Amino acid sequence: MKLLLEYRKSYTAGLLQSKAFRILKKKTNEVLEPLGINATDWGALGLLCKEKEGLRLTDISREVGVKAPYITRSINHLEELGLVSVGVHKVDTRAKIATITPAGIKFMVKAEKLVANQLKFVFKNVPLRDLLGYVRTLDVVVRDFNDTAREVDLGHISED
Repeated sequence: MKLLLEYRKSYTAGLLQSKAFRILKKKTNEVLEPLGINATDWGALGLLCKEKEGLRLTDISREVGVKAPYITRSINHLEELGLVSVGVHKVDTRAKIATITPAGIKFMVKAEKLVANQLKFVFKNVPLRDLLGYVRTLDVVVRDFNDTAREVDLGHISED
């Protein structure tokens, strides 16, 4: 593995990452689109499964990584499907709160099983240890650079 990385240029690693992202997105969408949702909808539903009291749309937007108007459209779509309900915050009536419905929970059980099976197929030739390392790496990157609006400090890069 070390030998492989020594001969890679940063742009080839970047291209590899972009290609892998597009493949994973395509394979996930192959499962989600027939269900009538997209990856943003799926992410929002997943977050709402964990938060039984619901979440502010702004919090969903931040966690999913899309702008507020897009998450509003997504939540409206999910509400039309009967998968979420939207109400106002108990304290701040300006804030909208989305909660998952019983139908949404049932839907997510089905969707999760289908997506997991698709990803098992995609990662079938990746040893479990490597896959766990990949996920840990993604977790560290997101943890350390989650504020996408913040400019990345490039002061550590030298021209040598």
